[in-house]
Amino acid sequence: MGSRYLPGAGDTRPWGRRLLSRILNAVYATVLVCPLTDISGGFRLYRAEDVRGLVSESPYYDVVAEILVLLWGSGKKVLEIPYLYVPREQGESKARIFKFGLSYLDTLFKLWRRFK
Repeated sequence: MGSRYLPGAGDTRPWGRRLLSRILNAVYATVLVCPLTDISGGFRLYRAEDVRGLVSESPYYDVVAEILVLLWGSGKKVLEIPYLYVPREQGESKARIFKFGLSYLDTLFKLWRRFK
């Protein structure tokens, strides 16, 4: 998985979006006692046999965190690679901070109950 938060990586989004991402990642890592640095990043490559059969309950972008934590929690190895995130130059983000934030919290709670 790509990580925006390893040495040599970066994130060129506006400071507010970077701050929210850092907070989200810190909360997930702390609550789930998970060593991964970019739980919310979407730059991933999975083995088909590892994700086949996974059942997701996440309705929004929090599915990326859910899949990663389910794999990591089941003992799968995760390799993190630094990368520079540059947002698209045209179009607008579909992210809705309040709506997605609530969904991320719901997913965090479900994952916490599963792995506690």
